[in-house]
Amino acid sequence: MTGQHSPHTLGIVGTGRLGEVLAARLRDRFRTVLYDSDASALRQAAERTGARAVQAPELVRAADAVLLCVPPHAAPDALLHLARLAAGHGTRPTFISLVTGVATAELRALVAAAPRPGPTCSD
Repeated sequence: MTGQHSPHTLGIVGTGRLGEVLAARLRDRFRTVLYDSDASALRQAAERTGARAVQAPELVRAADAVLLCVPPHAAPDALLHLARLAAGHGTRPTFISLVTGVATAELRALVAAAPRPGPTCSD
């Protein structure tokens, strides 16, 4: 896309088959961070793919774009959790859902309802 820049840091949420394949293939093109709520699965996927394992707060602070690669039943909660974390850190990464079986409109509504970063007051 002309006129737009590629994300510098790519976050991948989910260490199943899709998340691992994407992490392995994209880590040479982007700074890639990988997150999964299952610490053991995260550690193993990071070892197999060479991507850096992080926790959710670091993921939303570091990533310009986040690929959501979680099972359909987990997608709404995962996306809402990450959007709230991002808002709390004053960041707004681009969330890209690769989840099948969950309506895009439902996920958009969740992100729209999440708190937005606002001006901070320092008194």
